[in-house]
Amino acid sequence: MSLHYYKKVLLLFGIALNIAIVSLSQQSFDSLNSYLSSLNFRGPINGRYYSTKIASLKEELSCEASNHNYLWYKHSLIVQIDGSGKIYKMDSSKAGFNRIDNTCYEGYNFGAFTFVKNDSLFSLGGYGFWMFNGMLRWFDSQNGQWYVIPTNKEIPLMRTATSTFYYDEKGKHIYVIYQNLKQLNQDETFKLDPNFYVQCLDLKSNKWWDESKILNSSKIKSISPLYISGVFHTQYGLLTIYNDEVIFLDFNNNCFLDITSETKSKIYNKLVAGPDWMLFVKENYLIFYNPKNYKADSIYLDQKNLLPTGIKIFSNDDIHKTINIPTWVPFILILTLIFLLIFTVFLLRRKSIQKVNLYTDNKNQAELIITNSKSFKENLTISESLLLNLLIENAEKDSMTSINSINHSIGIANKPLKIQNNIRAAAIQMINKKFMVYSGCNDELIQKDRTEFDKRIFEYFLQKKYISKIK
Repeated sequence: MSLHYYKKVLLLFGIALNIAIVSLSQQSFDSLNSYLSSLNFRGPINGRYYSTKIASLKEELSCEASNHNYLWYKHSLIVQIDGSGKIYKMDSSKAGFNRIDNTCYEGYNFGAFTFVKNDSLFSLGGYGFWMFNGMLRWFDSQNGQWYVIPTNKEIPLMRTATSTFYYDEKGKHIYVIYQNLKQLNQDETFKLDPNFYVQCLDLKSNKWWDESKILNSSKIKSISPLYISGVFHTQYGLLTIYNDEVIFLDFNNNCFLDITSETKSKIYNKLVAGPDWMLFVKENYLIFYNPKNYKADSIYLDQKNLLPTGIKIFSNDDIHKTINIPTWVPFILILTLIFLLIFTVFLLRRKSIQKVNLYTDNKNQAELIITNSKSFKENLTISESLLLNLLIENAEKDSMTSINSINHSIGIANKPLKIQNNIRAAAIQMINKKFMVYSGCNDELIQKDRTEFDKRIFEYFLQKKYISKIK
């Protein structure tokens, strides 16, 4: 047989294989469509991964492979091509998919969050044309075109790079955890914001919170693990895997919830293993649909399975508060600082002068009674000498001297407390004055410190470096 014959056989085999794959894909899609219809379903649908696909389409993106967004729209399963406005629906004859949009442009909304509200199709955020955007878009099913809906602000959002989403379908809110990344058109002066934020879009008014909230970084240190699509948008909050752990975020009550251990273990085993699930919620059931064998598993989850942790998802404080400061305030502050500086210098100078005068007075007073320059003790009175000997004896034992010991040493233990204090203070002060004159320095020989057991009581000791000079 000729080479031309083998080439023809291979070509026919490839065509047959492709037809078989498309047929299986259409069958998986149709099976899920029928299952959702039997449940009378409505709500968000996610693949186990962002790249999960159950449909094979003839035309997706012009220049690259695409990801799919699957949505339950007007009682039927549809495919929206990520990065474009293209929407496909399986035709009634099951022969293939038909486009239901008339859009032309693509490449402007990669990673947008697509959702259904009141049988209308919407798209939020995305990346394209070198920019992250936060535009809210609505699909007009009458003419097959997408239109931008004005909002009070624009938050840069993209499911796989800057943010993760929770759709509160009942309350008509979309909560977003996001990070402010540098846009490509921003120069090097742009300062990277290390914070992660939480925002909320009210779909009834199409308005975001006035100010973003700061995400609790003690629980979520990085939002990269949240970029996966394997999430459940439950009526109680967002359920997903974060760093190999099942977490539950109740945005409406601003609280992380825990899940009872048995239920958590079941959810974890499903989300991290097994087939390429399609994930969605019906009432209190988390449904894991296997598009390969057309079977579904479910796990029951209600409020009894959810345990409050007391840990907040975000801070309630606004991150930006505009304060209008009058132009005269900085001027007053500067004058106040100058005045405080001058006043401080004045006080320090006055204190220094007083200290010099005190030292001079003490010195002059003590010089009158310093008669022996060779022996310090010879200049002391009997009571002063007894007190000094007690302090030297305790210093050699490396122990402190108590007030009681001093009172007994100078014979005032039986006197009234006030007299004790006066005599004791005068004796210590005079010894210190005489030592300053005798040594020619400005240091006190006897010093005191508070006791460990009662900070109101003092103990006394000698400066060790001078003990040898006074023996």
